[in-house]
Amino acid sequence: MRLKDKVALITGGATGIGQATAKLYAREGSRVVIADVNEPEAGKTLEAIAEEGGEGRFVRADVSRGEDVRAMVETVAQDYGGLDVLVTCAGIYRTPLVRIDEFDEAVWEEVMEVNLKGTFLCAKYAVPLMRERGGAILFIASTAGVTVASDSLAYGASKGGVRGMAFTLKEQLAPLNIRVHVVCPNELATPLKLRAIAEIAEIRGESPDAALAAALPNLAAPEEVAQVLAELGAGEGAGADDLIFTK
Repeated sequence: MRLKDKVALITGGATGIGQATAKLYAREGSRVVIADVNEPEAGKTLEAIAEEGGEGRFVRADVSRGEDVRAMVETVAQDYGGLDVLVTCAGIYRTPLVRIDEFDEAVWEEVMEVNLKGTFLCAKYAVPLMRERGGAILFIASTAGVTVASDSLAYGASKGGVRGMAFTLKEQLAPLNIRVHVVCPNELATPLKLRAIAEIAEIRGESPDAALAAALPNLAAPEEVAQVLAELGAGEGAGADDLIFTK
């Protein structure tokens, strides 16, 4: 098992990429801490991990709140004494197809608080716990806002910001033997993506069901990204300078 005895903290671990990653990490021998605000779905993820003989626990945390993130990392320190891998999957998507002059400032701030500030806070508080033995910080960005346009101005900007932050962070953390990778998924069948497809269809006056049916055959499974994240967490594959894209 390539992640045997490693401690992994996965934000947004209740659904989507985070859920798939938590299950795979546990299967590969990691002790997994799932952080999320969605306690019911996190419970289902933990049940699935336990059924396969894995080890996992849940910490309720809103990554946009510094006190939550600090407490989250303190829980990991108390329970496991260290941290080997941080995976930042928590993210939100709001207000597609709205032009910048009509875009609500409060919505912009909400998305930035979770997607960009939340990623910053998780790394900020995790680094002191990781510096003793090194490890990996794996940021989830997106092709949206990095290589292609996003349907949501705020979402694209936030994911571009995650990419930019990681490029600076990898230079800062290399002397601590902490690797930083950015993974940019594209077109995944996650709850976030499926809701976005339905919402965009409604805005355009189209059938959400028809839009979902047309899109699903072209969407990759979150498990494909989880495989990449497992390789990176184990120190396999790409080097620290690489930006990893997935289908």
